[in-house]
Amino acid sequence: MRRVRVVVVGALGVALLVGCSPSGPDQREVTAPPAATPTPAATATPTPTSSPAASGASDLSDPELGIVFTDFPRDQDEQTAAAVEAYMLFEIEFWKALTTNVVPPGPWAVASDEAIAWIQAQVGPNSANGTVVAGQLSTAITLVSADAASVVLDSCHDLTGVAFVRSDGSTENAVAAGQDATSGARLFLVPSAGSSWKVDTYEVTGPC
Repeated sequence: MRRVRVVVVGALGVALLVGCSPSGPDQREVTAPPAATPTPAATATPTPTSSPAASGASDLSDPELGIVFTDFPRDQDEQTAAAVEAYMLFEIEFWKALTTNVVPPGPWAVASDEAIAWIQAQVGPNSANGTVVAGQLSTAITLVSADAASVVLDSCHDLTGVAFVRSDGSTENAVAAGQDATSGARLFLVPSAGSSWKVDTYEVTGPC
């Protein structure tokens, strides 16, 4: 059964991880239309390379990149483990986009076109203002439900280690800039090619 599509309106300012910073009389608002940037050559997101065992998903944390999964469903069946790993790969690609202001065009192996468009909506304002994201994003994942047609996950992002690097070279912690310390989301995943899964929709749920 297909889930509700991504709702971008209203979600942007609540949470999107760290896609924008608060505005004020002395601070530029991070909502301007995206500036013209070179369009990267079309390339598909790498397919999952790990083979989840019956004992659960592998930890795909990449501290050097700046993304760590502090908790995730373990001791799950192979199907659910594959879906959890697909979500981890999605978050890694999302983080890369936030830290480079470049969203590779689809198709992605781990995301629907709607989910890719949602990421583009978060990255665009930062790109327009010359702001990039840095630091470390810590994410905890919990399983809501799973069957052959869909897997639903909740994620909780810890933003206390995330920072904004401004166009003038200055750096500001995301929480000090007005972001909530945590940001939650609900992910709906559907089967993809073979035994793979992809994020179909991404719904921001607020502080977690």
